[in-house]
Amino acid sequence: TTETKLAGLKVDNINFAHNETALADKDKQELDKVAEFMKGHPDAYAVIAGYTDNVGTRDHNEGLSRRRAEMVGGYLKEKHGIDDSRMVLFWYGPENPIVANDTPENQAKNRRVEVNVGLGKG
Repeated sequence: TTETKLAGLKVDNINFAHNETALADKDKQELDKVAEFMKGHPDAYAVIAGYTDNVGTRDHNEGLSRRRAEMVGGYLKEKHGIDDSRMVLFWYGPENPIVANDTPENQAKNRRVEVNVGLGKG
């Protein structure tokens, strides 16, 4: 998994089944960590970026990556009360794959939401 260290918090990528937006239990646990950190750091914010593999049309994948990002943001808001103003959502469809889309395993790695937590706005 890709690890990003911002604000001292490491967040694993949230991965999805083909054409799905559902969060797995292990992904919810990862997001619970993010929420707890954000609750303890009122100036923390989350940058949430959704991606897909390269299967399907660009329009479909852009919508799917948006729904994945919104699923992650919605979980943080609904389960943990993280305000919308503390989350920035992006969606890129099949852009910026982390590995080539040449095997089912690699496609699975590209079906992801990346969450980065920063401190202090501006």
